[in-house]
Amino acid sequence: MAITMANILRPLQRTARAGPIGLDVGSQHVRAVQLARGADGAWSMRASASFPRTAECQGKALSTAEAHRIGDVLFRRNFVGTELVLAVPDEKLLTTNLELPPRTRDIPLDEIARVEFARSLKVESESLEFDYWDLPAPARAGKATHVMGVGCRHADCEPIIDAFESAGFDLRAIEVEACALTRACFAISAPPNEITAIADIGWRAVRLFVVHQGVVSYQRSLAGFGMERLHNALADQFEVRGGGSDVVDEVLRRVTLGDVAGNRESDLAAANPEARRVLRSHFDSVAAEVITSLSYTSHQYPDAPVSRLVICGGGASLSGLPEYLNAQLKMSTVSAKAGDLLRVGDATMANDPSMTLAIGLALNDGDATGGGRK
Repeated sequence: MAITMANILRPLQRTARAGPIGLDVGSQHVRAVQLARGADGAWSMRASASFPRTAECQGKALSTAEAHRIGDVLFRRNFVGTELVLAVPDEKLLTTNLELPPRTRDIPLDEIARVEFARSLKVESESLEFDYWDLPAPARAGKATHVMGVGCRHADCEPIIDAFESAGFDLRAIEVEACALTRACFAISAPPNEITAIADIGWRAVRLFVVHQGVVSYQRSLAGFGMERLHNALADQFEVRGGGSDVVDEVLRRVTLGDVAGNRESDLAAANPEARRVLRSHFDSVAAEVITSLSYTSHQYPDAPVSRLVICGGGASLSGLPEYLNAQLKMSTVSAKAGDLLRVGDATMANDPSMTLAIGLALNDGDATGGGRK
């Protein structure tokens, strides 16, 4: 490993109050958050960074060179210490719900869960990291123990660990995105006796998570419904394919899905009918997929209404999106703005819903939100 000033100084700058660095390496962007606990015990954002991956890295697995670049950026952005918490890449995550024997002191449920998980997904038990947590008992459940199992093959996570360790980081945890988002969104979730859905609107997919009684009980990746599809549709609409990403980005910044009143230039830009038609068509499709997914939850837990949708991720910052989905889904829909989750000094960052996963990772205390056990 090349010795740089960042490698030398970073360990010395660790302060007692600073938590680990939560790092979200997405398909297109890198987002990082570090928190500090105040005298009153409340968390505040002490450092943050959001920057695009280089063109040659976008959509690809993280390399050692990129890990070093990320480390240099974080050092310049006033992050301290070397402890890092990452999320398992969505395409590498293994997950399934399991029905296990009733829990008693005589039954090695942890061992049974691992074996059943490996058998159902046709993987070698010894070749993966595994975790699970109990689920609320579904309607008409018998005496079985219902759990959600999650895992990641060693071959898939070790290259990521090696890359960041070579850049001077100490990996504290590789966590499941669902648990990190549940932790981050606790303050804006539905009451405990109701169900919260969380939708992370990413570049390639919308990842949907259902949280009931404080644990993730269902998750689904809506592949092909991410912002990439919307970008392509807008590029076709305005005939700017092949290099028109700046035009599309500007449209997304200015156009709203909501109603617009007024005749100012900014009002007319926000009400662009061609762009609004494309945006609404896209999120109508997303809403239909969400409704289909939540029907499963309603069947499993008929006595607990799905009363709130929390949206986060890069696509959640679109103007008017919470209100539009609220009308389409007939459900309270809120954006997971950073300032609603914890104390944030910067006004722009406080209104940003794209940092939610990084915040949840930064809040990692070494225990899975869903009650999982190794």
